[in-house]
Amino acid sequence: MLKATLSSLAISGLLAATAVAQTDAATIFAAIDTNADGFVTEMEFLAYNGEDSKDEFPKIAGDDGAITLDEMKAYMGEGQ
Repeated sequence: MLKATLSSLAISGLLAATAVAQTDAATIFAAIDTNADGFVTEMEFLAYNGEDSKDEFPKIAGDDGAITLDEMKAYMGEGQ
């Protein structure tokens, strides 16, 4: 019985970790877009990801200085 309970807990932990790893672009985008205007600014991006991610912002945002949901999806490999 204890062995079955421990196995069940281990499986639950793996499933939870998998769910976190598979968070979709829309969920992450909503968390970063703190003013919910549909655009992630560099300030929002860095507040969420930290200053170490400063070089990633222009790769995702392109020339317009903001990240859209479609750009986030493309960056995360989700297509459109």
